[in-house]
Amino acid sequence: MKYAWFGIAVWVGLFVAGCGKQEDASGDRGRDGSAGDELGAASGGASVTGGGVDGRDGAGRGGSAGAGAVPTAESGGSANQTGGRSSGGAFTSSGGNVGGDAGPTAGSGGTAEETGGRLAGASGGSGGVVTGGTSGDGSGGVVTGGTGGVATGGTSGDGSGGVATGGTSGDGSGGNATGGNATGGSGGASVGRVYGADLLLAEGTFEAEDFDRVRNSFLFFGHQSVGGYMMSALEGLRDDDRYDLTQAWDGEWSTVVQQGQPGALVSLQIGENADAASKTTAFDDYMRNHGFGGNVDIALFKFCFVDIKNSSWELISVVEMERIYEHYVGVMGQLEADFPGTVFVYATMPLERGDSSANPLRGAYNGLVQDFCVANDKPLFDIADIESVDSTGQPCVVTDEGGTYRELCTEWAGEDDQHPNDEGSVRAAKALVLMFADILRE
Repeated sequence: MKYAWFGIAVWVGLFVAGCGKQEDASGDRGRDGSAGDELGAASGGASVTGGGVDGRDGAGRGGSAGAGAVPTAESGGSANQTGGRSSGGAFTSSGGNVGGDAGPTAGSGGTAEETGGRLAGASGGSGGVVTGGTSGDGSGGVVTGGTGGVATGGTSGDGSGGVATGGTSGDGSGGNATGGNATGGSGGASVGRVYGADLLLAEGTFEAEDFDRVRNSFLFFGHQSVGGYMMSALEGLRDDDRYDLTQAWDGEWSTVVQQGQPGALVSLQIGENADAASKTTAFDDYMRNHGFGGNVDIALFKFCFVDIKNSSWELISVVEMERIYEHYVGVMGQLEADFPGTVFVYATMPLERGDSSANPLRGAYNGLVQDFCVANDKPLFDIADIESVDSTGQPCVVTDEGGTYRELCTEWAGEDDQHPNDEGSVRAAKALVLMFADILRE
């Protein structure tokens, strides 16, 4: 009997030891299952590894935001990365991915979602990885991160001003990150980039091969008088190899090809002034019926400042302005679908100086076009911004009975306060070529 009790005692001891070991292993799993300090999450929550998720760390001058890290979620939590876009700003430097490299992951019971980010808008140094997502804290809540981080008006080249701002990494108290907007990135066909005044600050960052690609491409630019001023200025820049483009003025693609040039900028006056619809229709006709659609690499046309008026030179109504906008984006969208080999660039409407009645309406139209391009990843030649920012980088803003609005800067205005002067024409012409160069990068 004594030996029987001894055997039972040994068996109980082994059982208790095994349970203790099992409990320790469970504890290890608990520590591993929660994100822990190394993953940057408190109280079992998971967060984004790497720096710069909150729009501050690692996302300053140089345009890196997170270095490819992704949100994760443990059981019961969720991970969500919302890719973003940026408005304002133009030109990109080198490197950088938008929308995350590997995407979010989720542990047992969690979910992971990534809504792609697309390259857009502001410029910034050699990186620029969008993280900007949210991560579960293990209890169904999510960590806020990068709220309000839309990059607006980023300065080209150095990333300053062109990163998601105003966000914090969050405290796990619920809510979803609404920031995570993109800056940086490298070359490639442009989508969603707003080419405005900042593009001119980046002139020195373009290489000779960028301008070679422009010279060896076929480009189409439809316009009236302001565009004519730009083309005259471009002719005057031919001593500068960067801007020495062959211009063609014939309205038939077959004739342009017969010239035997490796590339050319086809510059044509299209439509009638004070009749915006006629210009949209004429551009559509040149693409479809004169051989340019699908044969030119890049095509755009711009309205004139007078196109906010009717044939009687009276200011049109807001409803009529919206009809012009709807017709414009509708035709452009159909051309994009029908001729995928051509990049179609949208454009804002030029401004005047000292016109308190028409400039606010022009600004409203331009706002519609800008918002559309940013929301739908369309490249935009923002001539209104180019004309309404002075050489110090300050916008030319007026507040009067017409409200607060942009106008053609005195520095760039001709004697009539409507057309650009020589300096303003050169400025707009250079911006056009730099935009072509950026879009044509690979």
